[in-house]
Amino acid sequence: MADYLSRSPVEVAEEDIEERTQYESTATQTDLSLLSLNNNLTPLKMTTATTRAQAKLQQQAMTTPSIKLTDGKINELIPQGKVATGEELIIKPSDENSNKIIPFDMDDLRKFQEEDKTIQEIKKNIKNKKHYFIEDGILFKKQQLPLPPVPYAPAGRIRADILKIYHDTPANGAHFGRDKTTRKIQERYYWPTIIADIRNHLNSCLPCAQNNYRRQKLPGKLKPIPPPKGIWKLLSMDFHGPITPTSKKGNRYIISLTDVLSKFVITKAVQDCSATTAVKFLINDVILKYGTPTCILTDNGTHF
Repeated sequence: MADYLSRSPVEVAEEDIEERTQYESTATQTDLSLLSLNNNLTPLKMTTATTRAQAKLQQQAMTTPSIKLTDGKINELIPQGKVATGEELIIKPSDENSNKIIPFDMDDLRKFQEEDKTIQEIKKNIKNKKHYFIEDGILFKKQQLPLPPVPYAPAGRIRADILKIYHDTPANGAHFGRDKTTRKIQERYYWPTIIADIRNHLNSCLPCAQNNYRRQKLPGKLKPIPPPKGIWKLLSMDFHGPITPTSKKGNRYIISLTDVLSKFVITKAVQDCSATTAVKFLINDVILKYGTPTCILTDNGTHF
């Protein structure tokens, strides 16, 4: 191999006109022992070249006009949002977009409370309301320790926005569960139906329903029952009750048996819903009178 290379050396490639040397630096051989053995060696030169594709990209970048953003465009790109008094973030109702959350301050909260009739009634009778007090014109609710006193959130859009900001948004909510969301909201606001509203909001949250693992048994699928080919082929039986008031004979339940095809019904008032009562009814009131049916359909209750 060595003899072949010495007799057939590789020709030096012609220089490409499009390739230009931009930077040139003298590099040191990594193997220092070789340099120390022979000081007459010429140091290597490392150069960087610009290919046709790179030159074309650089030319396009130079010719592309720069985009200047005015204050108006910047305001459009940056979401309007968090304006808070102190450490608290309060939400303002928005009529333009039902999914848009606009923060508001304590002055706006005071204005919304003045428009709420329930809050105004509490303010009028504040002397008789030991769990409420007014501070700076805003109605507050005293809570059991360790929860602090919090402002009373008026009815309307503001409550829905509070639920969204403390459950749906990544910064404050992050789609936490019922207990964490309830604790975060109760530490900041109060209204009478806060627990039920939080539960309903979480149950209607689409991302939570798509991503959370269901720990309850899934609802069963309905299986259609094929119609029977004749009468007395398929009968359905069940108990109804307890029914109040109880009859004079102490009957509290009604057991019924229905023919699925003809809709013929047999009923009887009974005192309980035990298996013994079901057997007596089936033998004495059905089989001995009308004959033995082919199949009986029940709900697999303990009395069947």
